[in-house]
Amino acid sequence: MNIVYGGSFDPPTVAHAEILRRLEEAFHPARRIVVPTGDSYDWKEKTAFAHRFRMAQLAFPGCILSDVEQREGFHGTVDTLRILRSLYGEVHFCMGADNLLTLPQWKHADELVQENFFLVFARGGIDAEGFLRERLPEYRSHFQLLELQAPVSATAFRQTHDPRLVSPAVYAYAREHHLYGLGET
Repeated sequence: MNIVYGGSFDPPTVAHAEILRRLEEAFHPARRIVVPTGDSYDWKEKTAFAHRFRMAQLAFPGCILSDVEQREGFHGTVDTLRILRSLYGEVHFCMGADNLLTLPQWKHADELVQENFFLVFARGGIDAEGFLRERLPEYRSHFQLLELQAPVSATAFRQTHDPRLVSPAVYAYAREHHLYGLGET
């Protein structure tokens, strides 16, 4: 099994790293593949890909960092997972329950759910089991629900600049490059 963990990682937080560590402990995957969203993925404003990719490298040592969504442009998670599956074999896509709720609106959602397996971690009291039972009952076997809590968010860091929310290396990088209003005089 290979685990794919995608996200904006703007910036990558200690919670993201903890999720990857706990996935490693629980599943002992052959590979942990981190995929920062590319710049063409326009659902929200974000820091330039090159910075987010470098911070992810600093935050997730021992993981494979993929720039597939930047190189290929964003054609949907289904295409990203097809590319990664062709390179590495079986992949399981990790996501928070908050993203599960929006899955039916994702590009090519039907193909995405039909072709892939998902590891879904708890977020904010969301009833993921109820959602799957109601909205995707025929694909329930494609989803494994996990009791991983991720209380720290990248949004909280962007708002507070609290250095405890990111690794020291990510904080130093963000400060050096004046990201998120850090290092500005």
